[in-house]
Amino acid sequence: MDNNADSKAKNFATGPSSHMVICPHCGESVRTKVDYKPTTWTYVLSCLLCPILCCCLPCCCGCFFHIDQSCPSCKQYLGTYKRKILKTDD
Repeated sequence: MDNNADSKAKNFATGPSSHMVICPHCGESVRTKVDYKPTTWTYVLSCLLCPILCCCLPCCCGCFFHIDQSCPSCKQYLGTYKRKILKTDD
């Protein structure tokens, strides 16, 4: 991969859902593959809600997940959409 593809991948605009893009790595027009990743807040809220038997709520609600997007063709990472629930640096 060349430096031009590296800079395009770093500046890739992501969103909360899959969308059509031209992959900066392979050059194909594809719909991004979306993977949901739990955040630190997912686990913190699960622990806090455990005493009232709602510990699975943060795992069921998509608002506590970051969304990684990748190219389904070349499998290269394109970017992460981070939901802004609370101001954090993670």
